[in-house]
Amino acid sequence: METMKVLKTGTMITLLAGLASAQVRAQAAPPLSAREAIGRALAQNPELAADEPGRQAARFEARASRAAYLPRLDFEQAYTGGNNPVYVFGTLLTQRAFRETNFALSSLNQPAPADNVLTRVTVQQNIWDFGRSRSRMQAADLGVEIADRSHEDRRRQTILAVLDAYHSLALARETEKSARIALESAEAIEKQARARVESGLAT
Repeated sequence: METMKVLKTGTMITLLAGLASAQVRAQAAPPLSAREAIGRALAQNPELAADEPGRQAARFEARASRAAYLPRLDFEQAYTGGNNPVYVFGTLLTQRAFRETNFALSSLNQPAPADNVLTRVTVQQNIWDFGRSRSRMQAADLGVEIADRSHEDRRRQTILAVLDAYHSLALARETEKSARIALESAEAIEKQARARVESGLAT
């Protein structure tokens, strides 16, 4: 039993010391202004931070949609080789390198290997695609606007919530102060009444 009492006493002392320390820190810290409270809420709100990747993705999509109006340059290069008679015959004709000696039976049946390197450069420019590119661009711009408006709505909701909590706290502090004054007044009246009873001036 004595051990339990000692433990309970030690626990109570620890709790009281913690509460006293917290109260001292609360009194030492200067109160936040409404502007500071709003700034902290906006900077530390995880929902607002989660909006940023979506807004960036919408902007990248808008930039990509405008690429349809830019010219497209393609560079292709291919290589083939072999000694198949049909392949060699067709390759030499395509390269305009066919000679009279290639008509010899030995050249036709057992031709020397032929190499073919094909290089191609193409340029494409969109002139008119029946409005598909414009529609994609308008849809992407609308996506950016929706993402921004959603973010701004969430910011406004956060600000309103902070202001509501801030003014509710201020009202609670004023109510607590009024209650303390009323309590002190009641205690003074009670003390005065007790003094009158003890001195025989009242019953």
